[in-house]
Amino acid sequence: MPTNFTRKGDGTLNSEYTDTLRNLDAACTAINALENGTATSTIPRASLSAAAGSKSSSAQIASIATTGASILYVIAPEAGTVSSIHFVGEDTLAANDTNYITFTVTNLGLAGSGTAVMLAATAANTTQATGGSAITALVRRVLTLTATGADLVVAQGDVLRLSATATGTLANAVAPASYIVRYSGTT
Repeated sequence: MPTNFTRKGDGTLNSEYTDTLRNLDAACTAINALENGTATSTIPRASLSAAAGSKSSSAQIASIATTGASILYVIAPEAGTVSSIHFVGEDTLAANDTNYITFTVTNLGLAGSGTAVMLAATAANTTQATGGSAITALVRRVLTLTATGADLVVAQGDVLRLSATATGTLANAVAPASYIVRYSGTT
């Protein structure tokens, strides 16, 4: 942050410093209101740093079964855009082109009937040997989001269905398994 403020010929501060002062004044006002109990509004998430402005939902399932779909749900904590979805399992599962997992996430919306697909429908979101990858025990896997930005937008309270669906019969179950969904910005 600049420490030497210079004035232009008309006595006003240079614009680069004016913005800094405005931000400092707003922060001080917000802190004072919090300290004396008179705060009446919140700081918009868009005004925060990327780390401070993000929210997340997490969920854990006891096991991804060797057949069928293993499904769980998370609720979007507030409006925003899904910025990443991560998965981790306690067991290793080898990549295989016949017996594999396909990860999907669907935004069911507030009414539970939405159909927005949030992950790319590619082999990258599978444990296929061709284009996918194995699950390594206790190693975070970043799932590939859809390229359709509108499908990543959530409203506060939207229900997201996270699914790991087995094709064929997996060599073993993956237990337990956890997901974390991160949200950023506001809509």
